[in-house]
Amino acid sequence: MIIRKFFQHQTDDYYFEGCDYYQQQNNDKSIEYLKKALEIDPNFYLAYDKLGLVKKEKKMFNDSIFHYKKALELNPTFCSAIETIETVMKMHLDKKMIKEAKEFSEQVPKNLDAYYKLAKVYLVQNMFDESIVYYRKVLELDSNYIDAYIQLGNAYSEKLLYDQAIECYQKIIEIDQKKSVAYNNIGLIYLRQNMLDEALEQFNKAIEADPEYESSIQNSGLVYEKKDQKDKALECNNRALEINPAHKNTLSRINGLKNKNGKQAQETHKEEQQEKNLQTAKDYYEEGNKYYTELNDDESIKCLKKVIELDPNYSNAYDKLGFILKANRKYEEANYKKLQKQILSALLLWKK
Repeated sequence: MIIRKFFQHQTDDYYFEGCDYYQQQNNDKSIEYLKKALEIDPNFYLAYDKLGLVKKEKKMFNDSIFHYKKALELNPTFCSAIETIETVMKMHLDKKMIKEAKEFSEQVPKNLDAYYKLAKVYLVQNMFDESIVYYRKVLELDSNYIDAYIQLGNAYSEKLLYDQAIECYQKIIEIDQKKSVAYNNIGLIYLRQNMLDEALEQFNKAIEADPEYESSIQNSGLVYEKKDQKDKALECNNRALEINPAHKNTLSRINGLKNKNGKQAQETHKEEQQEKNLQTAKDYYEEGNKYYTELNDDESIKCLKKVIELDPNYSNAYDKLGFILKANRKYEEANYKKLQKQILSALLLWKK
C-alpha cells in the first residue's frame, strides 16, 4: 500500500509538472513530464488528454488525435476528449488549405492577397501567432488596410495582448474617424477588464459615428446592466431591438432585465436553463462558450463552474474558466495552481 501511494504521488507530480510547463508555453518539457507520468501509470487518461492538447498546440495533429482517442479508450465518458477530437480532426483537414495558401504566398512573394488569405485561415484555426505574422506582412505592404488592422487587433485580443490590440484599433481611427467598429472593439477590451466607464465612453463614440451601430448600443446595455442601471440597460436593448428585430439575444436580455427582481430572477434563470434542456457537462460547456461570445462573462463563468461540478475531469472547462477569469483581471481566482488542486482531488477519487 505504501509503495502504491508513493508511485501514485510521483505520477501526480509528473502530471502537474507537465501542466505547469504547458502553462509556461514550454511544450517540449510538458510532453517530457506527461510521458513520465504515463510510464508509471499507463492508464492515466488525464495525462493522455493533456498530451493531446499539447500535441495540438504543436500542430502534431495525428499524435494529438491518437492521445485523445487513448484517453477515451480509458474513460469512454470523457467529454473533453470527445469534443476535442472533432476540433483537431477539423484542424487537420484544414492543414491542406493552409498548405495551399502558404505555397501561393511563396510563389508570389510580397503578395498582399496571399498574405491576407493565409492570415485569415490561421485566425479561423485559432493559430493566433501565425495569424499575427501574416497580418503584419499585409500591413507592411498597405499601411491603410483597415480590415487587416481589425483582424490583427482581434488576434491580439484573443491572446489577451490588449495594449497591442488597442494600438491596432486606434490606427483605424487615425485612418477613418467614423469607423465605429474600432471604438466598439476598444470598448470590448475595457468591458472584458470590467473597466465600465472607459468601455461606455468608447461605445458612445461608436454610436456617435453611426447612430444605428447595433453592437455598441447593445454593449452599452451590458455596461449599464453591470452598473445595475436597469432602466438605461433596457433603453439600450430596446433600441437595439428596433434596429434588428430578429436578434433573439437582445429579446432574451430585455426579458431578463424586466424580471430581474430577487426570487423572480432566480426562477426565470431556472426556467431558461430548463427550456434550453441543459443536462450534461458538454451542454453547459457549449452554453458557457455562447455566453462568452455574447460578452456575458458572469453567466459564462457560472456555466463553466457547473461543467466542473458535473464532470471534475473536464480539462477544457478549467482552461476556459481560467482564461475568462484572467481576462476579467481576477488573477487570484484564475490561478492555475488552484484549478489544478481541484483536478487533483477528482483524480485521487478516480484512482481509489
